[in-house]
Amino acid sequence: YGLAWGVALAGRLHGFAEYDFLLTSEPGNEPGADAHGRGHAFTAGVRFPLLTTLVGRAGDVSGTRLRPHVDLELAGAALLVSDDQLGTHGLAQAVVGLRLGLELVRGEAAGRLRPGAADVHITWRATTSGDGVTWAFAMGMDWGG
Repeated sequence: YGLAWGVALAGRLHGFAEYDFLLTSEPGNEPGADAHGRGHAFTAGVRFPLLTTLVGRAGDVSGTRLRPHVDLELAGAALLVSDDQLGTHGLAQAVVGLRLGLELVRGEAAGRLRPGAADVHITWRATTSGDGVTWAFAMGMDWGG
């Protein structure tokens, strides 16, 4: 379960910050099944569009266009977990990811690479803390103007 916030920084570069509430369980268990710990994860980073285009006519009556995109994400994360079996511990992580999205943009926002009315996306991330690599998958939606 998480919350995210993003902001256009400069040109095509966007910043983001995320908070996730975590449930820990044995490897191989269903998510949330037999949770024996809880935690918090804070992630902050930047994303940069690798591929993007606009779909739709500029002179359309609604003024709405679609922008499919693929973004590269680079971030750092900090976790604090309290687990019945492992105790309480913190962990710092490096994050690299790809974000595939479909953005709905309106009017004059269609000509700029900045957040539009809505963005639905799927994210794949590789996270490492020095002991190995963990792969993560997430689905989300950004809403803003």
